[in-house]
Amino acid sequence: MAHEVFDTYSRLVAPHLRRIAIEDVNHSQAALLLDGWATALRAADALHLAIAAAHDATVYTFDGGMAAAGKEFGIRAQLLTQPMAY
Repeated sequence: MAHEVFDTYSRLVAPHLRRIAIEDVNHSQAALLLDGWATALRAADALHLAIAAAHDATVYTFDGGMAAAGKEFGIRAQLLTQPMAY
């Protein structure tokens, strides 16, 4: 089962992803997103949103809190409720 999941990911998802280096400015932006605890964001989620915002990218997530925080901050974050069709 795990092999099938990895194989499917490798064939259908990985080719559409792009690696982005994390920069100091991304950490600073993530800290601003966390400031005041206005959302349910966790540190790693804030970093993902900050990187996406810096690169005009969309975050796809199963985490409703992360998607809501993205919307609140004007960062594109798409809540996934079922597997994406490729």
